[in-house]
Amino acid sequence: MFESMSQWDARRHEAMAAHVALLFERDELEARIAQSLATVIDAYRWPEQFPEPAAVDGFRPEHIADGMFAEDLTGELAVANKSAIGTAHNLVRDIIHLGRVS
Repeated sequence: MFESMSQWDARRHEAMAAHVALLFERDELEARIAQSLATVIDAYRWPEQFPEPAAVDGFRPEHIADGMFAEDLTGELAVANKSAIGTAHNLVRDIIHLGRVS
């Protein structure tokens, strides 16, 4: 299969280099996804100039941490992430908290 030990070494190192390159791409993509999620959460933040509606049968804000967000944020995020609504709620809460800390 291999004519020399150096040929085998080269093949192993090429395979590892390709693997590491994919890992770097994944890390970069995960960072972009995190930034995108922060943008989504900010976009769903309930505008301050609109008071919370009194009617309970209309579109309402969802209270997460100390903020108000469009009520469909966690549902849509759960579908996008293929997760439970509670998991999406906790994710949003954690990101809000991290935004305050950093």
